[in-house]
Amino acid sequence: MAAINADPEVIRWIRDGSVRDEQQTRGGPAAEAAVRFGFEERGLERIVSITQVGNDASERIMTKLGMHPVRETVNPIGRRGRVFELSSDQYVTTTR
Repeated sequence: MAAINADPEVIRWIRDGSVRDEQQTRGGPAAEAAVRFGFEERGLERIVSITQVGNDASERIMTKLGMHPVRETVNPIGRRGRVFELSSDQYVTTTR
């Protein structure tokens, strides 16, 4: 995880882009596990994910998970973000 957190291509999308040594969730398998846990273990009705506009890698992962964009927003420091979501009904449909 330290190598991931030291990678400027990863960290540039997080907060101010400064490198951290705390754990980060990265990549499809972790995201798939988080979605599965949310719906199957916790019974969530929907999962929402937000990424900065221009973070194509994150958007590809969200799309692969079956999530779809619902709106754009601006965070408190002025960065544009895109909000994706996936409902439990959509999750059940995509996992069959």
